Amino acid sequence: MTQQPRPTAGTALASGIRRAPRMLRITITNRPEGVTLALEGRLAGPWVHELAGCWKTIGNASAICVQLDAVTFIDAAGKALLRTMHDEGAVLAASGCMTRAILEEIGR
Repeated sequence: MTQQPRPTAGTALASGIRRAPRMLRITITNRPEGVTLALEGRLAGPWVHELAGCWKTIGNASAICVQLDAVTFIDAAGKALLRTMHDEGAVLAASGCMTRAILEEIGR
């Protein structure tokens, strides 16, 4: 039996809080100076594997930048993938407090 997401109710409804989407959008932009992977949403669960697949398909790019400004959550597997990407030459960019802290942890 699959669980259906519960509708927003109670305090969350009254305060206007919305739940973060449980997905990851990956936008790939090719430019002469390299490729940018812009991530939006949660880098967790099956989305880590999806990002790894995207990264492998563009692996021959001269430069790869991973833009993390719109990422709302990163699990341990996501952190490990970002660390691997960084170790292999990808530039990780973020402006939010949470994502900047994770990049510091990775060793940017």
